[in-house]
Amino acid sequence: MNKYHQLVLDEETKNTALPVKRLKEKVLGVNEYNFLTVAHQLIATYLERGNIGTYDKTKSIVNKLSKFNQSTNLSFADVSVKYLEKYRSYCLNTLGNSINTIARDFSFFRTVFNYAIRQDLITENENPFHKIKITTTKTSREYLSMEEINLIENYYSGNERLNLFRDIILLQTHCKQLKRQPISGCIILDNL
Repeated sequence: MNKYHQLVLDEETKNTALPVKRLKEKVLGVNEYNFLTVAHQLIATYLERGNIGTYDKTKSIVNKLSKFNQSTNLSFADVSVKYLEKYRSYCLNTLGNSINTIARDFSFFRTVFNYAIRQDLITENENPFHKIKITTTKTSREYLSMEEINLIENYYSGNERLNLFRDIILLQTHCKQLKRQPISGCIILDNL
């Protein structure tokens, strides 16, 4: 049996769901797919669709991963459960990230794996997120009291820039209050 037959047999034994594309790459010796490259491809789709917030958030997540990895060379096989645990520890202990920030990062990494699976770049078996539970902690939001809002409303500065920031904060605060209450008696202008 030649080495190619043996390679195909080994791969079929290890992984029965190996796509033909991946099998061809194994036989021909093509390098494994780079996780960071595929992540950047996915991020580009967010920008193309106009999802600027998602684009910015996911780009910063990949930049943080690249800094942790200290290299742009990161194959999908490298992103193992052990690697993700080291990343979690780095984020908690070195960067001081919260559990929820790490959960957001992991959710995006899982999205990259699922994207790569849909593109037939990797197989379902190569996804470490089948073995990892993404945990979050419940947080509570504190809102400004009416007294605090009144203090901000009555604040005046000789600095126009500070006054502009005051007005922006008040607008945001009042819009959030409106969001929590039913709006009645509003005039809707159709021809703006």
